[in-house]
Amino acid sequence: MLIAIPEWNQRISPVFDEALHFKFYRIQEGIICEVADQELPGLLAGKQLEFLLLAGVDILICGAISRYLQREAELNGISVIPFLAGETDVVINEWLSVGWQHGRHCMPGCGRRQCGQDAGCRSGKRNRGK
Repeated sequence: MLIAIPEWNQRISPVFDEALHFKFYRIQEGIICEVADQELPGLLAGKQLEFLLLAGVDILICGAISRYLQREAELNGISVIPFLAGETDVVINEWLSVGWQHGRHCMPGCGRRQCGQDAGCRSGKRNRGK
């Protein structure tokens, strides 16, 4: 499984639609086996979703994302876990080890109803990458 997180200063980028740097995590049997950093090529600026589709991403963990891009990602087979904040490595490691803790990494002001919607933020146990 390939997980992408838009990153800014070692934290989840606050707005996916403007992200230019991504951290990719290859996960096998619930363990991170490869990590890669990649800048969005200048020719693809504004085409973050196309970039992720070409990379073969399965899951996108991100901060704020427009409804249009979230819907397009999901229609193209990418599961989206939106409205999260925090240090990139901390968030991915916690997700893999214990699952989401209710509200722990929700963006300030996102309203917990949106945080990690359909991805387990509310239940605390679903979708741990295993």
